[in-house]
Amino acid sequence: MASLNIKLKKTLAAITAASMLCGIAPVHAEGGAADTASADTGGSTLNESLVAGISRNDTYAGYLNSHADAAKPKKDIVINAKDYASSEEDSNGVKPETEVQEFQGEQDVLVWSNHGGVINYEFDVA
Repeated sequence: MASLNIKLKKTLAAITAASMLCGIAPVHAEGGAADTASADTGGSTLNESLVAGISRNDTYAGYLNSHADAAKPKKDIVINAKDYASSEEDSNGVKPETEVQEFQGEQDVLVWSNHGGVINYEFDVA
């Protein structure tokens, strides 16, 4: 179970680092005309204005590949899920429902029961 907890922590750290390094905001189609193709787009259902400036060359995998020979950190950054800095409503107005409790034999586990809302973490990278 401890290895699962470590994998979860490393995955969370990698996702957070990737979003910070890439600096790319998520793109959401809100419905209506925004996700409907016009007659002059050749029948494409993807509105090009939603993805303007986003390039497949600008991926985290691409970043890792271009820095494959770079020095690696000597210290891991461990972020405990229960130690989030703040929480807030998501775009649907849903607040996260969380509780720190024992779960499957592990103590101090963050249980995010409704999978809604937003949880923010703050950490320093040397």
